[in-house]
Amino acid sequence: MARQTRVPLSEPIEGHGGKVTAVVVREPTAADYFALGEPQVLARNPDGTVYSIENDAAIDAYMERCIVEPDPLLAKKQMGLADGIAVKAALLGFFLAARGGAPADKTATNG
Repeated sequence: MARQTRVPLSEPIEGHGGKVTAVVVREPTAADYFALGEPQVLARNPDGTVYSIENDAAIDAYMERCIVEPDPLLAKKQMGLADGIAVKAALLGFFLAARGGAPADKTATNG
């Protein structure tokens, strides 16, 4: 079963069943990855420093597929900026962990 991470919200949002205090994001599957591609690419400056360029369209599509709770469209519409940034960081953390980087914190095996 896919791993999930729970991202607490700084301010609750209204869900279909009442107040929502966290967003649950699941790890993307290989099928998600093959369909949507890389959410970010790495580039190198002439001086050798590395930076990332985010693929906003891919990140948005991953959010719609990978937000488990609440409804992804509802969450994106109601979350504040800081919470949106935190949810995006949680999603991108799965890619970092899959490449052998530091695992996404708050990630747990769902069982």
